[in-house]
Amino acid sequence: MAKLLENISVSMGRLIKVANLSPRFGQNDVMYAANVEDQDGTNERWLLFTKHEVDSMSEVTGIVLHKPGRLYYHHKIGGRGRCFVSLLRLDRANSVYKWNAVLPDALQRRAIKRALENPEDIPEKNKLKDLLD
Repeated sequence: MAKLLENISVSMGRLIKVANLSPRFGQNDVMYAANVEDQDGTNERWLLFTKHEVDSMSEVTGIVLHKPGRLYYHHKIGGRGRCFVSLLRLDRANSVYKWNAVLPDALQRRAIKRALENPEDIPEKNKLKDLLD
């Protein structure tokens, strides 16, 4: 089970800072986990990001993304796709705020692969919250 580094509940769309329990050579000690699903509410999965990857995602303004954790796919441009995702983050004052970001396909694939390779770093969801998400 993952070690949470922030006082935040685990639910859909929350970006959660976790300790990397078994870091391999060159890996970060801290990762960011997010539970997401497709736009229609199917295909739920975990993503694991590094701090650099989170910082590199562009913030999106001027669009309304309704449900945190839903991936809203955008059309492919030049063979590369991307999606928009709304995540709940903690600011420096430990207040939760909604962050709309662009998630390129390559980054999403890397985050999915990392989550599958490091199941010990995935936070455990409350069973009731899991059913309601």
